[in-house]
Amino acid sequence: MSARRLIGTVGNHDVDSRRSVEAVAAEQALKSLLPRFPLADKKLASRFWAEDYVILEDSRADATIVVVIEERRVSSNVTKTFVFASDHVLSYDRNMAAMKAAQSEIVVDPIRYCRVDLAGEIRALSERTGRKIRVGIDISSMNRTMAASLLLSVLSKASCCEAITLFYVPARFASPSLTVSPIEQVGPVLPELSGFKCEPGRPVAVVMGLGYEYGTAVGLINQLEPQLTICLKASGGDPMYDAAVSDANLGFDFGPYNVEVSDYDLRDIGAAFRHIETLVHGLVPTYRVVLVPMGPKILSAILVLIALKYFGRAALWRVARSSPPADVQADSFYVSADVDLDDVAIEKLNAAMGPFRR
Repeated sequence: MSARRLIGTVGNHDVDSRRSVEAVAAEQALKSLLPRFPLADKKLASRFWAEDYVILEDSRADATIVVVIEERRVSSNVTKTFVFASDHVLSYDRNMAAMKAAQSEIVVDPIRYCRVDLAGEIRALSERTGRKIRVGIDISSMNRTMAASLLLSVLSKASCCEAITLFYVPARFASPSLTVSPIEQVGPVLPELSGFKCEPGRPVAVVMGLGYEYGTAVGLINQLEPQLTICLKASGGDPMYDAAVSDANLGFDFGPYNVEVSDYDLRDIGAAFRHIETLVHGLVPTYRVVLVPMGPKILSAILVLIALKYFGRAALWRVARSSPPADVQADSFYVSADVDLDDVAIEKLNAAMGPFRR
């Protein structure tokens, strides 16, 4: 046919859509093809499987091609459900019943489990199956400490993992209550990511996410008095959410402080990571960098990974405020991305985790 490029598309007959072999991922056959599917280019093929779509620009044909998996069922051989220690209210019982019906193992003390048991379970599962395993982490309902503890534990056994995939389902927009809630505590998310090994005389730069927390950004800036603050604002979601975040954070007088706002794409985790990592890369030679994950939960995972990449040069802190629990409705889409295991300081992580493991 003399075609310049071959582009594949996925149908239900190309994958094990009926899950006849539960131990093998439904799309495993397609992932094993050479040349790569749906495109021979390694980066484009990897993005397709990580994010369920890929966009290809072809200037010679004056065309833009979008290859999409319309629906993907995420399945696993082992499922764990983390439970919060308190606030068992609202839809908690219904969610718990759904997880038990799915035969998920309930973990009642997630932080201890991540500290004590999880790394050993990953190693044991890899040894039992005789191959590296795939680990999927749904970050959607986790708080910062839970997400960071889980990621650190899984990454400490990255040598046993074929891939670590992050999943995130945004919440549907609901108008927030724009009332000031005082900051109760500012401090490290985890002790391993608490401080700096760089020159203590350097000025502080804060890279913080923006969420619904009314007035928290200006309150944190007033407490830390950084020389530079970069506020990360999610884009690509509901326009009403974008407006609410601006109202909650950007209508204040920041006084003498140097404050910049930078957008990141909520629908493209990989692009968001690369954008924020580039910002941090430019700061660490000059500043002591404090990363503060507020706003969408996926930002917590992104900032944990960046803190690990710049281990000892960037700290991960959280801001504690009192807020009542609330029911949220999941949006109609999810995003996912594989962690680049070559981009994380695993040896430094394991050395730092040693004193804190029980």
